[in-house]
Amino acid sequence: MADSSLTRRPVGVRPPARRAAGPDLWLLLGLTMAALVLRVLAARGSLWFDEVWTLVLLERLPGASRLLGAVAHDNLHPVQVLWLSLVGLDAAAWVQRLPAVLCGTAAVPLAWRALHPYGRVAGLVAAALFAVSPPLVQYGSEARGYAPMLVCALIAFERLDTWLATGQPAALRGFRVATVLGPLCHLTFLLVLAGLGLWALGRRVGLAALLRLFVPATILVVGLGLLAAMAGMKVGGSEPGDWLTALAAVLLQAVGIAAAAPRWPALALLAGLAVAVLLAPPRLRPVLALLTLALPAAVALSPLIAYPQPRYYLAPIAFALAALALVAERLARRGMLGLACALLVVLAIVGGSLRLDLALIALGRGDATAAAALMGAGRVASDRPFRVMMQLEHEAPGRFTRDDARPDWFVEERADNGPAEPRILHDDRIFVLVRLFPHAGLSGFTWAVYRPEPPPS
Repeated sequence: MADSSLTRRPVGVRPPARRAAGPDLWLLLGLTMAALVLRVLAARGSLWFDEVWTLVLLERLPGASRLLGAVAHDNLHPVQVLWLSLVGLDAAAWVQRLPAVLCGTAAVPLAWRALHPYGRVAGLVAAALFAVSPPLVQYGSEARGYAPMLVCALIAFERLDTWLATGQPAALRGFRVATVLGPLCHLTFLLVLAGLGLWALGRRVGLAALLRLFVPATILVVGLGLLAAMAGMKVGGSEPGDWLTALAAVLLQAVGIAAAAPRWPALALLAGLAVAVLLAPPRLRPVLALLTLALPAAVALSPLIAYPQPRYYLAPIAFALAALALVAERLARRGMLGLACALLVVLAIVGGSLRLDLALIALGRGDATAAAALMGAGRVASDRPFRVMMQLEHEAPGRFTRDDARPDWFVEERADNGPAEPRILHDDRIFVLVRLFPHAGLSGFTWAVYRPEPPPS
């Protein structure tokens, strides 16, 4: 049982949980259906590089060795590896992305469940933000382990909060299940686990209670670490980046803002996030500070993450949205003016998010399928040959070969959607732009496809 002295202190009391009923139930169902529609639409289109890379790595691991080999590279996520082993590596893209779509949708009622004890507005705003926030739609619709990881993080948070408040054995069991599955979905769950562990430690639950909470997950993590060491786990493989740029991109998109140079706006949002944490219920301030502010710092300082990517901040971003929902609750309790302010802010975030979601639905993560169909076959050169050739081989096996000296095609890979140069120079030859294949969101790449300029007649 949780320390009963904690629940007697007003600062530690969590309001009783309630079931959704009446208008709230219909609103929650509507938001959940909206989340499902957005993720189904966003799951269409070509697999992007990281998804294809997962398949290529698994093709080298026959049969049952795939599950053991899932710890050999950080691009392999064990739960997603299990799913791909069940449905086959040649399954349609939407089938490969199905677990992410279902988990991304499930995050909406789970966010409501975690926050509704702190107020009706908090629960509904959390559900709305989780339904439309572009990073959650993006990573909730691609064949990776991020969406299942987020589901485990929400369940672990809610179950630990419930256990600390009530001591329910069922909450303890649910927490242990979530913390065992979380690292198997994606290793960034370890940061969530650390944050929740520090929160429980700060609540002075006692050594015996800490052991009951965290021993199963600790045993799993140690086992995974030993297997990873034996397998010589490889981490990263993309171009080195910096943590602030990656955090800025995902933080701004999380509230519906797309910025070409996002560093300073992101720093302002981080300052606002710190204020939001201070305005949260006293019971939740420590854990929100850990999960939204300390976790990004841990990612930034970690020597294991040499290639920081926006998706590594998915869990902190989700809990940042939770902090915003709690601020909305606080504003709503200040009367009609506060409620109006909260509503305006939420509507602004939802409107900006939907605009970015629709861009993702329209453009996808790039269109390697259409690019391969346009090119047909031939010799290819690229500024990013490893990624481009892997995707072309996946789309059209055996039809393209790499040839930097005399290519029939040149593919320029870009992270932005700005206008491409109409003519470029490669190996003393002029290439002219044939077509641009843009992308949207935090995953994927834009391809500019060129072919040699015909000689003058």
